[in-house]
Amino acid sequence: MFEVLSAIWSQDFIFLSEGDVKTYIIAALCIIIFLESAFVFLPLPGDSLIIFSMLLATNGVIDPYMQLILLPLLSALGTYCAFLQGQWLSNGSVNNWLTKAVSEQHLNKATQLVARFGLLSLFVSKFIPFVRVLVPMFMGMKKFAKKEVGMLCIASSFAWILSLSFISQFFYAYVNLGGLGSYFFKGFALLTIGLFLSTSALVLYRLIANRTTTSKLKRCNDEGDYIREK
Repeated sequence: MFEVLSAIWSQDFIFLSEGDVKTYIIAALCIIIFLESAFVFLPLPGDSLIIFSMLLATNGVIDPYMQLILLPLLSALGTYCAFLQGQWLSNGSVNNWLTKAVSEQHLNKATQLVARFGLLSLFVSKFIPFVRVLVPMFMGMKKFAKKEVGMLCIASSFAWILSLSFISQFFYAYVNLGGLGSYFFKGFALLTIGLFLSTSALVLYRLIANRTTTSKLKRCNDEGDYIREK
């Protein structure tokens, strides 16, 4: 693992293109993109990871078809899984858990997008971290049609990944002309790792803080019941 991170930092694309290393990288990208689109409790850096993987594709580490076809399909599958979660788990306990794990701002944003744009909110939400998982979940809770949601999961996922991929490729080629390509690559490597660590810490903090608050309220209620009984 350390060798792979070291090769990424030093931009040793020959080492990264070797059989086993390339396989691990592809597997990691596929798993992360799917999980990031499917589960709200996994704060994975989807946007920066797509840009970073396009930089790998530009330098011959991964195949372009994987970046432009496989990753969008996996993202679409993850989004549809989030929709199914909303259908299966549409009850009060799930809503309470979401409130604890996700900020009220993200919950409100997802609710507003679904209310305003309906199915088209899948396109808008794809570019908003956290919200892109919440929107299909809310659609599942509101019993949107499976067939229509499935088609738009595919369309929105391709729009999201292809747009970020082409934009990142353009800027990478442009900054290379100024000799800044290596800094651009390293910057997105650090950004991807930094976003994962910061968002993970934020979710963990919210869960711990809400659990502490719940425990205090329960203790106060228990003490109040005890006093009334006496």
